Amino acid sequence: MKKIDETYRIERALATGGTAALFKAVQVSLDRPVVVKRLHAHLAAEPGFAERFATEAKAAARLDHANIVRIIDFGRDDAGHYIVMEYVDGPSLKEVLAARPVLGDDLALLVAREICLGLDHAHRRGVVHRDIKPANVMIGRDGRVVITDFGLAKLHRPDAQQTLASTLLGTPLYMSPEQAAGEAIDGRSDLFSLGTICYEALTGAQPFFGDTYAAVIRKILNGVSAGPKRLRGDVRPATDAVVMKALELDPAKRFRDAAEMASAIEAALDPETIASSRASLRLLACGEDAVPHRVRRLPGKRRASSPARVTAIAAGAAALLVLAAVRTGVLGVLPQS
Repeated sequence: MKKIDETYRIERALATGGTAALFKAVQVSLDRPVVVKRLHAHLAAEPGFAERFATEAKAAARLDHANIVRIIDFGRDDAGHYIVMEYVDGPSLKEVLAARPVLGDDLALLVAREICLGLDHAHRRGVVHRDIKPANVMIGRDGRVVITDFGLAKLHRPDAQQTLASTLLGTPLYMSPEQAAGEAIDGRSDLFSLGTICYEALTGAQPFFGDTYAAVIRKILNGVSAGPKRLRGDVRPATDAVVMKALELDPAKRFRDAAEMASAIEAALDPETIASSRASLRLLACGEDAVPHRVRRLPGKRRASSPARVTAIAAGAAALLVLAAVRTGVLGVLPQS
C-alpha cells in the first residue's frame, strides 16, 4: 500500500470532490487511524497557493476543541499538498438527516449547541469556517459533534475578482446573504449557516432550496419568509425564535457571536431531555433509531407498561431496520450539498 513519507499508510479512498480527495490511512508510528486529505494538483497552480495553504493549515491546527476536528499534520510530497486529520468514527450530519429528516427540537438544538461551542472557539481566534453545512459536521458514535474542514474554504481564493466565484463552488444552500453577495464576512456568517442547518433539521426542508444557483442565491438574498414553526406546528416557540434570529438578513440583527447563540439554545433546551438526547445522538451515529426525546409525565404519577405500549415499542424496534441504512462516515467530508 502507498505511504506518505513512510509516515502514513494509505488504506483506501473515501471520496473526492472539487477541492480534494479523502483517504482512510494509518499513522504508522502510533498505529492509529487518520484521514488524509490530498488537495487536487490544479489548486497548486494558483498564484500564492502554497503560502495560503500553509497559513490556513497552521491556523486550523491551532484550534484545539472537542467540537472541532484536529489537524495532525500537513505537508507536500511528489503527489502534491496534503493535510492529515483526526479520524471520527461516525456519519456526517448529512447522512443522519438523510435517514431521519426531522430531528425534533431537542436533538436539533443539542447538535446546534455543540456546533456553537466549536465556532466560538474558532471565532475568538480569528478563524471563520465559511462552509458550515451538514456534510461538514460529523456525529461520532460516542455522541460527539465535530466540525470538519475548518479554514480550508479560504484556500481557493487567489484574488478579489475570484472571491465570489470561489464561494459558489458547490451548492450554496447554506451560505449567508453577505457571502452569497461576495461581501466581507465574519463569524456571524457561520451563525446564519448554522441557522439554515437548524431549520432543515426541524422541518426536513432546506429553506433556500432552488433548481438553479441563481434561484438559491435569490432566495438567500430575499430571506426566510416563514419560520420552522409555520411548517411544523410542534416546533416550540423558543426554538423557532433562535432559528429565525440566526437567519436574519442583516448580520447586525443576528446573535452577536456564537457564545450568545449557544446561551439562547441552552435556554430553549428542555433540561429534562438533555441526557436522553445525547443518548439519541449516539444511537443515530450507530445507525439505530433514537429513543423518544420528549417524554412527559404527570406530577406524582408513573406510567405502567401496557399491551398497547409494548406493541408501540415493538414497532419502534422494527424502525431500526430502516435507519440502519445510515452508513459509517469519517471526518473531513468533502464539500457537498
